[in-house]
Amino acid sequence: MNKIRYLLIVLMATTCLSVPSYAQKKELLFKCSNRLDNPYGMCCHFTFTDKKADNTTMNEQAKMLRDLGCNIVRSDLTHYMVNNSNTTILDKTLKTLKENQLQFLGIATDQRFFGRQWSNDDNYNRLLKTLKGHYINNLNYLEFQNEVNFSKIPSLGNHYVDDLKQLYTLRKKNSKLKVLFSGIADNNSDFLDSAMANQAYKYFDIMNFHTYKVPEDIPSTMKRIRDNMDKYHWNKPIWLTECGMHTAKSDLSQTNHDFFVKVVPLALKKIGIDREGLKIGVIDDYEHSYYSLNSDEEKVYITDLGYSPKHLTLQQIKDVSFRDVPVIIFAQTETFYGEYFSAVLEYVRKGGTIILPFGTPFYYDASKGKQMVGKTFANRLHIGQLYYWDEEAKKLSAPEHPTFYSANKDFGTDYSFYKVGDNMTPRYLTDDLLKGKDKMTPITYAGNEKYKGVVAALYQLNSDLKGNIIIQTRMGIQKLFDKESEQARRVARIHLIAFAYGVDKVFWYKFRSNEIDPYYSEDNFGMVHADLSPKPVYYAYRTLFQMLPNGSTRPILTIKNGIYKAEWKRPDGKRVNAYWCKDGFTHQQVDSTNYRFYDYMGNVVTPHNGQINVSTGSVFAIEKER
Repeated sequence: MNKIRYLLIVLMATTCLSVPSYAQKKELLFKCSNRLDNPYGMCCHFTFTDKKADNTTMNEQAKMLRDLGCNIVRSDLTHYMVNNSNTTILDKTLKTLKENQLQFLGIATDQRFFGRQWSNDDNYNRLLKTLKGHYINNLNYLEFQNEVNFSKIPSLGNHYVDDLKQLYTLRKKNSKLKVLFSGIADNNSDFLDSAMANQAYKYFDIMNFHTYKVPEDIPSTMKRIRDNMDKYHWNKPIWLTECGMHTAKSDLSQTNHDFFVKVVPLALKKIGIDREGLKIGVIDDYEHSYYSLNSDEEKVYITDLGYSPKHLTLQQIKDVSFRDVPVIIFAQTETFYGEYFSAVLEYVRKGGTIILPFGTPFYYDASKGKQMVGKTFANRLHIGQLYYWDEEAKKLSAPEHPTFYSANKDFGTDYSFYKVGDNMTPRYLTDDLLKGKDKMTPITYAGNEKYKGVVAALYQLNSDLKGNIIIQTRMGIQKLFDKESEQARRVARIHLIAFAYGVDKVFWYKFRSNEIDPYYSEDNFGMVHADLSPKPVYYAYRTLFQMLPNGSTRPILTIKNGIYKAEWKRPDGKRVNAYWCKDGFTHQQVDSTNYRFYDYMGNVVTPHNGQINVSTGSVFAIEKER
């Protein structure tokens, strides 16, 4: 299913754009029903029988899906899954789904698309002939070819449209059959253009796409499809037949875990800052979409270590006393809003400690449209920098791609963030700008046989500046997530955004994790574990069904000050609102007199002073009985 290529997109998507303060109502992109009609789908490998398949637990899974409120199951359909005597895996699957009031979306497959040259293989024609002769009246939906845009076949658009035409002729035998276009992955639009240039839109009823992006980034994919509709003058309903997030085990070495858990506590001890009761500032600024840490990172890097987080906006930095908040963490990007740098400088001048965990700090000024300002701001903090592309760096032979990274054992840790041979491009730190009694202690080195430079350091300032800086220039890190919790937080957001833009059905990928390899993404996408015990996302999905049942009005989505609000009416007449944000935390004023509140897991939420906490997990507000 080509999931690995989405890993970095899923875990590293960030934004540095300002958010307008007025409410933006999101308009429909596609023709769709006003009410949701059986909108909940699930991907299950019911028609496969190998060790990674779901066939052996199909009965149990189908019952669980029925009880959840799921409406339709999507699974593959190849020539060896059908026969003329109706005794194959497809027959067993259709029987089980019917018993559990579940519809079936079959992915008709021509295996020639998996090769590199088009062949004369006749298996696809055999599949269509058998479907036409023995199954046609039991099929309501057929999709043609999963993620065909990854195929390497020459003249892909021509071959795809030819096959699609053949499949579409099955509608002559069953007028109720709906044919779906290929579930195309969202990182490739060239195929879609070539297919529609060949008038593919004449031979399917429902458009279809896949995405594993952060929910709030999904509209960009839908916009490309809408643009194609406008370009080639076609318009079809649209389904999202794969979306979700895996929960494979993370490689902590690719995150900032060791920096915050090992390096920062030791650096604070060297500075003389006591851990007990320590408040650490976390930038959490909705107006500027600027954040230090996500909620999982805050827990692991701050709370679990015995510290206390203090959320700050950029505007609030100027009012913070370093005695009340001795440490502030800045964002894991190279961008800052220059209009607030004077407040940062003043905080450090008076004795505050800042943590800079990523790249070249303050390199871009977002106040001036992300203008490159280079060393301008960092140098004022006495941070000496040597960029590998500088003439001075070239004279010193400072490498763009170091051949070693090593820890400074005198500092007291073994922290070095890349293994030998990793193709990264560090920025080097120097003591060239120290003044008075300033001191720089290396933490991590990088270099080659000609040059050894510092890439992580503790700056203890004792001149015109009296504070401290804990810094590393590491690039390319992944955000740290509690993946099971993050998976649960995304489920409502994905569905609500998709429905609000006009998607008629959303299929989660997938229901059961086979968990053969705990580190392999494809084996860990499910809502339940291999033994069918639920992950948190299962309960989040159930909560979504309860809040937005079949027959509800299509959600209306607005965004204001970084807060997403979806609102709809359930079949029982009750109004429901959902609130969430893409990153960070904030508050929302609510009507606690007329509404009851629940979090994304279905737990009761009690407003405080007429406000609820809003974060990346949706909060639902349900109208009370009148």
